[in-house]
Amino acid sequence: MIAYNNQWLHNLQVREMADEALHEQSIGLESHEAICNATPVSFYTPNIYTRIGTALAVLLIVSATCGLLALFLSATVNIPNASSLIYPIMFFAMGIGCYAVAMFFISKKRYYNAGIDNMLIWASGILLFTAFNTIHGLHPSEAVLSLVSLCISLFLTLRFADTLSGIVSFCSLLLAIFYSHTYLGSFGLAGLPFILMVASGGVYYFVSNTEQQHPLYRNCFYYLKLASLVALYACGNYFVVSSITVETFYFTEGAQYALPMGWFFWIWTFAIPVLYIALGIKNKQLMLILTGILLQVSGILTFRYYHSVLPAEIALIIGGILLIVASYLLINYLKTPRGRFTFTPGYSGHEKTAIEQLIDTQIADKHSAHNNEPTGGSGW
Repeated sequence: MIAYNNQWLHNLQVREMADEALHEQSIGLESHEAICNATPVSFYTPNIYTRIGTALAVLLIVSATCGLLALFLSATVNIPNASSLIYPIMFFAMGIGCYAVAMFFISKKRYYNAGIDNMLIWASGILLFTAFNTIHGLHPSEAVLSLVSLCISLFLTLRFADTLSGIVSFCSLLLAIFYSHTYLGSFGLAGLPFILMVASGGVYYFVSNTEQQHPLYRNCFYYLKLASLVALYACGNYFVVSSITVETFYFTEGAQYALPMGWFFWIWTFAIPVLYIALGIKNKQLMLILTGILLQVSGILTFRYYHSVLPAEIALIIGGILLIVASYLLINYLKTPRGRFTFTPGYSGHEKTAIEQLIDTQIADKHSAHNNEPTGGSGW
């Protein structure tokens, strides 16, 4: 399904793990060279500055081409009632063209994250979405537009393992659910936060149970899990739910509004970050720990928005002192490895085991090839 060479993608992931292990001195230079020799990669990926420059150049070319085509078609096409279809057809053709050019660079030129292929992929999705949105007389609703965006971005994610497209597809799913609340009546308005919570948690559960079967989508899965964790918290954050509810019901700016089940959302605001941290410590997942810490800060800011206990400058000073003291104590505590937690840099986990197994396999293959070499004679 992925347009890029799957074997090279797998080899690239192994090389990235080997580079990290070498940087942290968990493997030697000889082992690193053995891994690189065993995992050839023929992708063309220039440095970051070249990638940014070529991506901006592609954006300029696509934008200029769309502008020139629009100007040319508006000046030359005089067929009655045809103007309503000119721009949708033009955007659709440009979107298909960008997709075709991206496939050419990927399959023929072996480009991978080279800037050109990334921008062409994003441009094709934007142009196809714009083509649907500019159909005269269609007037699609926000829910329909969100579903269209979901279909396009999901296809690009599956086809190119593109991280940005994956995040857009997740956001489109939440927007489609959000804008569909009007079709559910009063239940949809009251239960919208809970429906979004279930959707976000469902995405996290699905991705967590699928990522092992599809390792080539590792980066997409990582950021999808991060986005779903943040969305799961945001859907129950008191400030977010209250603000969206006020906007949905068209309350006035200064009106006092008591959020139904406010006690539940206050508990959610402070309990979910603690749950993330606890699960991260239990499962040895740094992403959960860091996400929980950052979201706990947002919970504190939410509380201060409604209940100011101390002046902001005093609260920031006290919070900074507590963080410095806690960090110092934790660093000293983890200088001696405890479980799988340590402050000392090191490369551990299943990735190291995979690298060691790869090294052993390559050494065994070399010995086998050496023993099977012919000792003399000639032949075909």
